[in-house]
Amino acid sequence: MLFPLRRSGVSIVKLVKKNKFKLINFILKLLLSVVLVYVIFLQVDSKSFTVNTWQAFYQSLSITSFFLLFSAVVLVPVNLFFEVKKWHLLVNRFEEHSFSSAFLDILAGITGGLVTPAALGDYAARILRISSENNWKAIWSNFVNSLSLNIIVIFSGLAGSMVLIFNRFELDKGIWYFSVITGILLAAFFVILFFNLHWLKPLFSRLAKKKYWSRVFMSYDSVSDISKTLQLKVLVLSFLRYAVFVLQYYLMLKLWGIPGHAVLLVSAVSTIYMMQTVMAVPPVLYWLVRGELALLILGNFTSHGVFILAATFSLWVLNQAIPAAIGWVILMRTNISKYFGYEQS
Repeated sequence: MLFPLRRSGVSIVKLVKKNKFKLINFILKLLLSVVLVYVIFLQVDSKSFTVNTWQAFYQSLSITSFFLLFSAVVLVPVNLFFEVKKWHLLVNRFEEHSFSSAFLDILAGITGGLVTPAALGDYAARILRISSENNWKAIWSNFVNSLSLNIIVIFSGLAGSMVLIFNRFELDKGIWYFSVITGILLAAFFVILFFNLHWLKPLFSRLAKKKYWSRVFMSYDSVSDISKTLQLKVLVLSFLRYAVFVLQYYLMLKLWGIPGHAVLLVSAVSTIYMMQTVMAVPPVLYWLVRGELALLILGNFTSHGVFILAATFSLWVLNQAIPAAIGWVILMRTNISKYFGYEQS
C-alpha cells in the first residue's frame, strides 16, 4: 500500500509545481501587459498635439506626403532585418539558432526594453529561446552588438554636430578644429577597442575568480574570441541600421513640413541620436527626451515646434510602439518561468 501512496504523493507535488509555474507565468505576463499599456498610453497622451495640429497636417497632405510616409513604413522591416542579422551571426557562434527565431528574439527584446529601466529587459527577452547554458554568452553577444551601434552613433553624431555648428552657429575655427580632432580621436579609440576586445580578457578573468561573478565573466571568452571578420560584419550592419534610422527620421521631418537642406537635417538628426545615446536614456523615455532634444536642435530650422514633436512621435510609433506590440504577442506565447529557471521541462 505504501508504494501507491508514494506515487500519489509525487503526482500531487508535480501538480502543485505545475500550477505554481502557471501562476508565475500569469503574474509576469500580466505585469508586462500592464506596464506596456501604461508606457504606450504615456507616450500617446501628449498635450502637445491639438486638433489644429492634425488639421494643418491633413491640409498639407499631397502625393509627396504619401510617398514619404510609405517609404518610412517600408524601411521598418529593413531596419529590423539588419538588427536580426547581427543577432543571428553573433548567436550562431555558440548555438544553432534559426533566422526566424532571431527575428522573434529582436521583437521580444524591443518589448522588454521598452518597459524596463536602461533597456535591461531587451537583454532578458532576447535570450528566451537560447539554451540556459548559453544565456551569459548571448548576453555578452548583445553587449558587443550594442557597442557596435553606439560606436556608429557617436562617430556619426560627432561629425554631424561639427557640420551643424560650422553652418548654423558662429564658432571660432580654432575651437571647431580642436573639437573635430578630439571627436575623431575618441571615435578611433572606441573602434580600436571594439576590434581588440581580448584586451579586456585579463580584467574579466580576474573578476571571474570571484564566487558570485564566475559564471558571468567566464563566458566573456566567447566574446573576446570573436573573429575580426565577424566584428567587421557586425559594425557594417550597425552602420546600415543606423543609416535607416536617420533616413526614416529625415523622411518624417519632411512629411511634417520641416524645412532645411538635407545635409543639415541629417546632421541634426545624427546629433540628436548621439546626445540621446550619451545621456543613456531608457527606451520608455526615448521619444519624450528625443522630442526635447529635437526642439533644441531642429528649432533652428522652424518655429513650428509641434511639427518637430509630431515627426519624432511618428518615428517612435513606427520603430518602437508597433514592433513592441508584436513582441508582446510573442512574449504572451512564451514560457517565461522556464527561462527564469523555475521550470525544467
